[in-house]
Amino acid sequence: MPVRLALVVVLSWSPISSFDGHPTPALGVQPASTEASAIQGLVHETRPSMSTVLANVRVEVVGGELNGRIYTTAADGRFSLPPVASAGFALQFTKPGYEVARVDVQQTSGALEVALRPEPSQVTLTRSGANACTDLPQPPDGVPGRREYARIAVHHDGQLVVRAAQLPFFGNQGYLYRRTENGWERNELDYILVRTPLPVLGGFEYVITFGGDKELCGPWSLDATHPR
Repeated sequence: MPVRLALVVVLSWSPISSFDGHPTPALGVQPASTEASAIQGLVHETRPSMSTVLANVRVEVVGGELNGRIYTTAADGRFSLPPVASAGFALQFTKPGYEVARVDVQQTSGALEVALRPEPSQVTLTRSGANACTDLPQPPDGVPGRREYARIAVHHDGQLVVRAAQLPFFGNQGYLYRRTENGWERNELDYILVRTPLPVLGGFEYVITFGGDKELCGPWSLDATHPR
């Protein structure tokens, strides 16, 4: 099976485009000095979970005076290289469960931010409880429904399917909304019907809500699948 490579970061002051098409903010690059200096960086997931930093990412140097050296990100997702006198090498980032990323380094110092996207997979989501009124929060502002059943981070395009749900309401309407820069917005197909696929896009956080009319405050459950 071929290795999937993605160029995700360059050393630049400007925003960096990750391979999923969403901008990844750069940490900025400090001017290089005439003396040997170092490259530092931070590794995290791509949108919509960029706040998730990644520990134990393998950082391999390809080319240059550190060729073949391997480093690892710490618990906070950060890594650093020893000082080098010249640039013109690459860094390859690998971690089980994530797509491989490669960065060309053209400066001898600076801070770079690398976003790794999880490998495609299908996620099964199951949740349940005794009382929807006390277990589940109300939906975010602007999202219909009585109770928020789940929020999911989607990294790849695909389909969400609610296979089963226990809904303690007089009205059992279900809704699917996604978070954008402008707030929560309706999905292209936003009304949830059991066992009916709904399209979702990678790079967004989604919220699943249910309920209309009066709440019965009884047992609740959700069984759904969605792309990672």
